Amino acid sequence: YVFNRNKALEILRALKELIPGAYIFAGGPEASADPVAFLDGGADCVVRGEGEEAFLRILTARDPPRGIIEGIPAAFDYSPYSEEYFQNADGKIAYFEASRGCPFNCSYCMSAGCRVRRLGLSKVKEELKKFKGRGIRILKFTDRTFNANLAYSKAIMEYAAGEFKDENIKFHFEAAPDLWDEEWIETALSARPGLFQFELGFQSFDPKVLKAVRRRQDPARSLELVRRLRESGRCKIHADLIAGLPFDSAAGIAESFDVLFSSGPDEIQLGVLKLLKGSEIRRQAETLWPDYVFNPSAPYEVYSTPWIDGNTMPLIKKTAKVVDKLYNSRRFENTLSRILTGGEAVFKNSPYSLFFEFAVFLERYSVNIHLLSLDALFKYFMEFLSGFYAAETVKTLLRRDYSDSVKNRIPKFLTE
Repeated sequence: YVFNRNKALEILRALKELIPGAYIFAGGPEASADPVAFLDGGADCVVRGEGEEAFLRILTARDPPRGIIEGIPAAFDYSPYSEEYFQNADGKIAYFEASRGCPFNCSYCMSAGCRVRRLGLSKVKEELKKFKGRGIRILKFTDRTFNANLAYSKAIMEYAAGEFKDENIKFHFEAAPDLWDEEWIETALSARPGLFQFELGFQSFDPKVLKAVRRRQDPARSLELVRRLRESGRCKIHADLIAGLPFDSAAGIAESFDVLFSSGPDEIQLGVLKLLKGSEIRRQAETLWPDYVFNPSAPYEVYSTPWIDGNTMPLIKKTAKVVDKLYNSRRFENTLSRILTGGEAVFKNSPYSLFFEFAVFLERYSVNIHLLSLDALFKYFMEFLSGFYAAETVKTLLRRDYSDSVKNRIPKFLTE
């Protein structure tokens, strides 16, 4: 989902001023969900849904269509990869589409309930082969639920494991954490270490919250997948939670985070709910739960909900940034291990409380964590932890982490 609505409308209006006679059409999720805004903004036509067939129809029409036209789901077995594409993607992230649609109906997602269509495996292999020797850093599959069909996803992983065993590339898949069998795990673990990374959507562990957003999930099975993949050390695991879902409270978010944290994913992303135009949850927020307050402009992020007030939500958002800086960065592994699992660990019963309390601490000083230098981050964290542990203990822990991040230099505040 690309939040380019405002920029697209700005460009649209400018083009109409510069080239009054130009025929302009728009498409994509924003235009599909709110076509009138784009027509009012100057577009002659809006394509709702998939655009390949409609694009061809518009380009070849003697009299191009006006108004709203419905895109036609079509075969997408053409190759989008040119030599120019690979030249521009060298050393970067590239994208691959093996399937479209999603069999699930999560109310916050734009792909909910869209019929799933897949490329034939022979075509997938033919296209993947083009990425060999191209210097791509990460090949990110855009499939909404990569493992919705276990046999299909296993076949792709088997091919990638064999064909790219000597390539310096990573494959990134978005997967449902409770959709697996033993053969699927064995396939994932048979590849060279680091070849596969999985983005697993948990969103919440509260049954009432999951039911409200129409998400079916087996929590125990989901956590088992994380543990088994992580224990192998062969796959990177990025796990997602969403703050601001219906019926979820600040305490509920903390509980879900702690449950997920216990399974040991490499990264945890705590995102704030976005009420996307055209999604079921946006319609519900406007009718069932009018107390939802959210940004009316893209990316439509929630400011408060009937269950989380407007003072707490910014702190949850800041907590997510703290998690990114302290946990996901892997710069504080020694310190976090000691203060979260050691015998005298103050925060061992709730890792979330550590990140939340540090967010509160930074807020007290009006600190923007994204603007902090590495030294400043270490210094603020030292000052925070010194409120719970002996100062020398804190410095000893942080010195070790700092020396792992920066060679041959220790800042003065960690040695005095």
